[in-house]
Amino acid sequence: MVFVTNRLKLVTYALSVGLLSVLALPEQALAKKKPRDHSHLAFDADKRKKTKSSIGQRLSYSGSIGLSRLDEHNQKLNDGVDDRSLQIIGTLSFAFKAQISEKIRGFAHVELSQTDKTTHRQNYGSYSRVKIKEAHLSFGLADKHTLSFGRMRFAEPRRWGMDASVDGIHLGWKDDKTAWETALFRDAFDGRGTYAFLHAQRFSERSTSGTYALFESYREQQRLHVAGYFATRDKKRGGFNLYAAGVFGDAANQRPFGFAIDANLVSRFSDVRWKPQLVLGLAAGSPGYMQPDLNSNKARDGGQTQFHRFGTVFQPDLSNLLVATAAVGLRPSRSFSVDLRAHAYAQMQKSTVAPVARVQGMTTGASRHVGHEVSIVGAWRPNKSTKVEFSAGVFKPGRAYSDRSTVKRLYLRMTKYF
Repeated sequence: MVFVTNRLKLVTYALSVGLLSVLALPEQALAKKKPRDHSHLAFDADKRKKTKSSIGQRLSYSGSIGLSRLDEHNQKLNDGVDDRSLQIIGTLSFAFKAQISEKIRGFAHVELSQTDKTTHRQNYGSYSRVKIKEAHLSFGLADKHTLSFGRMRFAEPRRWGMDASVDGIHLGWKDDKTAWETALFRDAFDGRGTYAFLHAQRFSERSTSGTYALFESYREQQRLHVAGYFATRDKKRGGFNLYAAGVFGDAANQRPFGFAIDANLVSRFSDVRWKPQLVLGLAAGSPGYMQPDLNSNKARDGGQTQFHRFGTVFQPDLSNLLVATAAVGLRPSRSFSVDLRAHAYAQMQKSTVAPVARVQGMTTGASRHVGHEVSIVGAWRPNKSTKVEFSAGVFKPGRAYSDRSTVKRLYLRMTKYF
């Protein structure tokens, strides 16, 4: 039985009233359009969230209120039970930007959430959480340098290896064609790992290339992650991107070294009705490969919403895994996008160690065939201040799993911005 507790109803109602009370505040005048910046640093103070409303001359803010629903079936394939989980989450988020002086700025992003969770076994009730996702100061230095410290949103290009809130210090520099950055930080929320990071990049209107090194100390293990990437850009025709990475030290599965590669080809047909696009991808990670604990694997390919690049339901990392992807996307307008995605999975080597994924289960070691997934992901923005996101998918385990029950996932989110 699907239900929402009275506490969650009250919180959602209160958030809605709070939203209506601030919608009438005056919005900041739109700034003149600047030339597009094609650099993609892991942290860039100039590219943080836009703020719409002003409080005086130096302080501005924006906010959002959201309500989401997540249904999952059979996420655990090792208990012989038709697992069911339902989460309903209400969120209220604020971003603040302060121009303290010509060279100094501050930024903060705070999120309040109320979650109600129910499974096939029990109702966990409703619980709240306050999360400071960002709180940092940035100083403009000579020769296009920027020094930042505090809690930052760290996401390297394409968010392939990491996307997380971190506490630390960051130094960045960029001009019209090149950029570099270095940072020392630790994970702000999960794992409490510590990291040292160095990244160099070259970019133009048509392509971006770069390399980075990340030293990770996590749970008494030390790893060195190195990666290189190359991506082309063409709004009308599409593009190609290639990512290659290696890990040294305490790699996965008692191995001292691992490597991975991820290639994607995007073909756009901008002159055709609904502007369809075709995506073909192939990614593989060796048995010794392990992504940083900060990894996200989320991506965006011209649509209105993000998605997990290796599967909406399965959501795997690349350790000892081969992933083939085919997707068709439609862009009927600037306010609506939908993508139909298909993935096939296989182990690089047969193993009784199951892939690191959102779906959990026991593998037999008798087959490499992990399974396949079909999903749909989309979003609609009826106006500039409203967004509806949705995704649904089915994962069918292959012969590598002992339990081959079908796994399902359904997600819906509505957000109002102010």
